[in-house]
Amino acid sequence: MSVRVAAVLCLLVPAAAFAQGQQPLPVFAADVRIFHSSLGQDPVTANDLSVAPTDLPKHALGGMADVHLYLIRGDGWALGLVGEGILAHGRAQQVDGQGNPTGQPVQQYLRGLSGGVSLNFGHRGGWSYVSGAIGPLEFPTYLGDGAPADPAPRQYTVNLGGGARWFASPHLAFCFDVRFYQTTPEVATGVYPSRQRKQLLILSAGISVK
Repeated sequence: MSVRVAAVLCLLVPAAAFAQGQQPLPVFAADVRIFHSSLGQDPVTANDLSVAPTDLPKHALGGMADVHLYLIRGDGWALGLVGEGILAHGRAQQVDGQGNPTGQPVQQYLRGLSGGVSLNFGHRGGWSYVSGAIGPLEFPTYLGDGAPADPAPRQYTVNLGGGARWFASPHLAFCFDVRFYQTTPEVATGVYPSRQRKQLLILSAGISVK
């Protein structure tokens, strides 16, 4: 993970060095982004569910929301706090030769909250950032249309990444984010399968307000 994260940082940080002399960053910004990403097909999880790895969802549709508070602002840079929420869902079901569903569907979720710090480079009209955060994350997989009654296992998970915002108007911008989640292994419970350690790459885009 460290090599890819370093590559992201190297691309993002110099890109905003032009910002000196512009208005400093605002005190507050918030993002809402969407993504369509692979959550991986874990053979350990598949084995516990008695399905093939290819029977697990190949992709998930999700969304992310961030709140940013820039406590220390300088000429062309700012140090801030960030709070983030993520939610994604994938579903897969086998079909027969006529295209009719067979067996039980496989459901997979990714949901969590995290808090951390960000280092930002740019000016009020647009800036890039790198950030790191940690918080509880749920990554359950199960069979059937209804979720188990028991709560899903929850593990504290680190995420690292970066992104940028471009404001076309005083308060509304386009934004994108590239983020790595390093999930931890889980042992099987009575209703949820075990899972290997997994590195997830999430690329998201959306709107930002300030």
